[in-house]
Amino acid sequence: MRTSAILSVVAAAAFSLVPFASAAPLVDAEAAAVADAKVLRREVVDAKAGVAADVHARDLVGAAAGTAVGTAAGAAAGAIARDTKGCASILVELKVNLGASLCDLNHLTSQNATTETITPILKDVVSVIGDAVTDLKALVGQPISVILCSADGTAQVAVSVIAGLLADVLCALCTALALVLSVVGDKKCLLDVIVSVTLGGCLCELIKAVLAIVDGLLAELVPLVLSIASILVSLGLNVVGNLLTIC
Repeated sequence: MRTSAILSVVAAAAFSLVPFASAAPLVDAEAAAVADAKVLRREVVDAKAGVAADVHARDLVGAAAGTAVGTAAGAAAGAIARDTKGCASILVELKVNLGASLCDLNHLTSQNATTETITPILKDVVSVIGDAVTDLKALVGQPISVILCSADGTAQVAVSVIAGLLADVLCALCTALALVLSVVGDKKCLLDVIVSVTLGGCLCELIKAVLAIVDGLLAELVPLVLSIASILVSLGLNVVGNLLTIC
């Protein structure tokens, strides 16, 4: 009886320890799971941060590349603009380049105003104007900021300025030829040279080249060249007067 009682007490004590013994592994498992979850969250956060950093880096590289390309394109456009002469610059150069020939015409007298003297002078005039026409035709298709660029390249000029420069060239040449016509012994001599060097066609090409690239030019030009209408007729350059609508 006593022995049975002792065994009962021992058995009860043994069973009472079972919950505590089995609870320890459960606690350890839960702690491990929490730790694993924390590690996983850190890995996810780190991964997201890494992706964001990569995207930001790519954006910075792309922005830098875009800026570099834009800067290079702008520099190239600026170089093209600087290297391309505008209409004003071409006409100013034309007037300067015609200076020597016009001076020769203005100094002709009745003694030396001959076919042999006049021909090379007017051939040079035609050659110089031809070079200017080539430069003007090269401006076709260029932006208006290039076409109307001032002679010094610092501003954009009005159409009236271009008209004034072209009128200066036409009036200076016609005035010089009128002087020659007034002193030459045989007027037919001068008229024949004008035809032989195709001065009329050359002047028409010059006017057309400017008209092709400068809108509204004729309206500004006509009032400035009305004074040479009679000279054009006397020189047999009616074709030029017709183009200018003044003859």
